[in-house]
Amino acid sequence: MNHFQKFVYLLSALLLFSSALMGQYWQQQVSYDMDLYLDSQQKLITAHSNLQYINHSPDALSVILMHLYPNAFNEGTIAQQVWQSNGEAFDLQKGWTGIKIQQVKIDSTNLEYQIRDDTILEITLAHELVPGDTLNFSLDWTYRIHPHIDRSGWEDEQFDLSQWYPKFVVYDEWGWHDDPFGDWGEFYGEFGNFTVHLDLPIEQIVGATGVVVSGDPGWQDVTVDTSLAWSEWLPVFKQQRSSQLEKMDSTARRQVTFFAENVHDFAWLCSPDMVYEHGAWNGIDVNALFTTKVGAAWTKTVLQHGIAALKWLSENFGAYPWPQMTITKALLGGGMEYPMLVMDASDSETLIVHEIGHNWFYGLFGNDELDDAWLDEGFTTFQTRWYQEVNYPDNDYALTRKYVTPFEAEHLPRQSCLEGDLKPAIRYMQSPRNEPIATPSYDFVNYGSYRTNVYTKTSLMLHSLKAYLGEQRFLDGMQLYYQRWALKHVNEERFTKAMEDASGEELDWFFDQWLHTTKFVDYALDSWQTHALKTGSFNTRVEVKNLGGLFVPVSVAAYGAQGETATATLKAFRFRNVGTINIVSSFKPVAIVIDPDNVFLDVNRINNYSKPALAWRYDYKGWDAYPSEGALILWKPRLGFNDHDGIGLGINLKRVYRNTGNFSNLSLDYNLKSQQTDYALTFRQQQRGLPFAGTWSGTAGKWRGMTHATLTYQLKWAQVFWAEPIHSLQLGFDYTAPNGGVSFGRFKLDYTLQTALFEGDLDLQVRSAYSPDYLGSYGEDFQQLGLAGRWDREIGPLKLVYRSNLFANGARTPQLVQTHLATPDKRKLDLDRGWASLHQWGDISAVGLRYYLAGGGRLRAYTDQPDTTFRYLWSDNVDLSLSPGIKYLKTGVFFDGGQISPNGSDWEWRADAGVSLSYRPRWKRSNWLTTLVRPFSLSVAYPLLRVEQNSWVSTASNKLWVFSISNH
Repeated sequence: MNHFQKFVYLLSALLLFSSALMGQYWQQQVSYDMDLYLDSQQKLITAHSNLQYINHSPDALSVILMHLYPNAFNEGTIAQQVWQSNGEAFDLQKGWTGIKIQQVKIDSTNLEYQIRDDTILEITLAHELVPGDTLNFSLDWTYRIHPHIDRSGWEDEQFDLSQWYPKFVVYDEWGWHDDPFGDWGEFYGEFGNFTVHLDLPIEQIVGATGVVVSGDPGWQDVTVDTSLAWSEWLPVFKQQRSSQLEKMDSTARRQVTFFAENVHDFAWLCSPDMVYEHGAWNGIDVNALFTTKVGAAWTKTVLQHGIAALKWLSENFGAYPWPQMTITKALLGGGMEYPMLVMDASDSETLIVHEIGHNWFYGLFGNDELDDAWLDEGFTTFQTRWYQEVNYPDNDYALTRKYVTPFEAEHLPRQSCLEGDLKPAIRYMQSPRNEPIATPSYDFVNYGSYRTNVYTKTSLMLHSLKAYLGEQRFLDGMQLYYQRWALKHVNEERFTKAMEDASGEELDWFFDQWLHTTKFVDYALDSWQTHALKTGSFNTRVEVKNLGGLFVPVSVAAYGAQGETATATLKAFRFRNVGTINIVSSFKPVAIVIDPDNVFLDVNRINNYSKPALAWRYDYKGWDAYPSEGALILWKPRLGFNDHDGIGLGINLKRVYRNTGNFSNLSLDYNLKSQQTDYALTFRQQQRGLPFAGTWSGTAGKWRGMTHATLTYQLKWAQVFWAEPIHSLQLGFDYTAPNGGVSFGRFKLDYTLQTALFEGDLDLQVRSAYSPDYLGSYGEDFQQLGLAGRWDREIGPLKLVYRSNLFANGARTPQLVQTHLATPDKRKLDLDRGWASLHQWGDISAVGLRYYLAGGGRLRAYTDQPDTTFRYLWSDNVDLSLSPGIKYLKTGVFFDGGQISPNGSDWEWRADAGVSLSYRPRWKRSNWLTTLVRPFSLSVAYPLLRVEQNSWVSTASNKLWVFSISNH
């Protein structure tokens, strides 16, 4: 008996003993002995499985159920339906793929079977399997391997085999978990032993769950000489490997057997283009298998990350019980976990730590990933972020963002990984899309909601739990969880009970709210008063309000003028929307803070402070490291020019908090020639706690002599948030008073529908406006109506965009807001025609008439008629763009067509066609210049033809090209 077996037997004995203390827990025991023959040319596995099933349940079983996961990726399956509902598709051109059962036998007796729900094999037993009895039977089967999709399949000569074999369905106290595979979540498996005999083409190098017990996986032939630089070793290796492959008998085979004990899944991978590195930690082998293409990044570092992960996880969450860990370069786009094996797309340290972490949370603690996905994904997300915070305390942001340059790391503000996860989660939690964490995977509205809950929100819950209990009590709970439930099936109750027993505290108030409601923590300081006591001390009475609905025992700190501190806790917190806390201190407080250590991850810490913090920062494009303690004022200078006002100098100030989508913005500009000041105040504020998305927005100011104001309320809803179709209704009002002209106000009502159509995205919009005669000095009422549609679809490097517009203006509509052929109405042009935060250049023909702001009918060949307006206009626009493989560049062709009418009866054609070019560079912020100058998009459209007097004419001599510039 080796040391590993002794360890497993000892652990099993301890677990059995603890099981007796916990009650009548039981789990089934299974064993797989599989012989596999891989035909790499035909993409076919021929297999024979000898299977054992021991019934430890108190029930007699008349059937045995097994998963056939690969059968999901075919025409008419539930998985195809799920993919289509998410706007995705999988390739059906290769024909049927999946597992076909040849026969099921006990000794020489054939058993009856059927396949139901796409992926469930149901085997009918000749005799019931009574409690305590053992069933031995065999399967003959084949697996037609599909091209790589999702987690598994083939690409070129590499095969990633995961969820690839007939796998026992779990039978536990809730019965059979015979969930068909729809790819809406992950898996659940019975613990057991796997002996897998692989027969492969000789050139294949293989890695797998388990340890090699016979044969040769090929590692010795492709072991990297890490004493040499990769660039020195690789050319020699490629030459030797090429010679080796040429000398191989094309019919030769590689036989190798892997054995895995006490695991609930088995995965493997093979490719001729694999190299191998070996390491070890604490007697555990650490293997790395990766392709030569990624070798420069993977060599040496991947093993280091793997060893660091094993050490970190073993020390904090319980000893790793298996003899090896293999890290592989897989075909998938992210990472995927299996016992003793992880398949990763990159050498990212966080990815490796996350996936190896799954060998605890899913591997050791075998939760049902359909019903309780948070028990694995949330746990390993939490431990990965904690790993980052411990190992990279000064620069954890850069660890997860490899594009962060040394200049940025030194000079620019960074956010912690916790804050980076918290901000998008806060936006989600405050939206109508928010769902409870403990929702079954298949019941989440979409993948975004699933991911936010089971990964991010759960990891934040565990962070808060650790902060509340303290690190030692939290780890005591994790160790007790390990002692009771390692190598067993776990669920919510088993985890929460372990944490309560270890901490000595009842925690249902914590878990019930986080897991089963959509509440969040938002305590606000209502008022505070301080009274001197006869003893010379001070009593501060603090009143708090619960605005988020999640009740927690927040602490409140009082601070003195010299930095003294006193704290007290809100003890009566359950189900209370208001609370009182009395703080006794030896000093007179000058400031109060709710939850000063941010234990409970309050979503709005601005209202936690009696003196809210405020920070100033230059407005770096895309850098959203907003402090959580208070608001942030982002500032940037403004410089511009236009013919009427001359040079303009100004500043833009934007107040934000945690990138929640809410902001207020003030822009000020002083124009040297006209000696006039322009200003604009803009805001956006989302409402919380509504069954729909409600947002207020507005602006008020003066620009180029035009006084203007808008106020809009937008309602956004869907039958189920956030699944298409999505509806939006905007109620608005705007006011316009041009310099020296008449003023008017408009009530506006817009409706938008967003949905999917023909594998593309469709937006349909109805816009209406009404101006009564009594609003402003215009003196007449008028109406406007607009219908618009947009459909776009990307197919590889091609992108097709189709737009359709119809505009109708009442006879009394002012020319200022009538429809233009190519651009928005003049009101929008005057107010919005800025680029790169500059003033517009009005009448400078070289720039002003060439700069194009899309709108109106978008007929691009008519920009030489900027002041021509129409009461009635319909137009269709088609843009087809192509990425030709040149960095940052796209080429395209366009066609615009439509009709105009002065009265709705007499119509005249307008149309054009041309070519376009767009340039969208990227650069890294490596100095102050590349930091302050934002990346931009430059687009040029060159019309070649247009319709004049109902005939097509060339516009080449007109030089009607236009351009646009935008920041992004």
